[in-house]
Amino acid sequence: MPRWVSGFNRRAQRWVLKDLMHFPGLLMDQYGLPAGRHIVVKDCTGELRYQGRAEVNADIERLLDAIGSDAKGRTGFLPATSPSCVAMAFPN
Repeated sequence: MPRWVSGFNRRAQRWVLKDLMHFPGLLMDQYGLPAGRHIVVKDCTGELRYQGRAEVNADIERLLDAIGSDAKGRTGFLPATSPSCVAMAFPN
């Protein structure tokens, strides 16, 4: 998400869900293996501004192309990060 939203800088310390601290084995499964090591969180250091309209439009077009014009019951889903997610997950 940070490439579509300005206001992020510097790599933050490793982010984990605090309740996982009580379960070190699960914590390692989630964040210590290759599947979790790619998670990079940056500090929120400025006002958040949306800057990716063209990329989002391209994603929407790819999804619509994949579904096709004769969808016949097929659906698609594009995830979106809510402000509350940003507030919870990105250090300020």
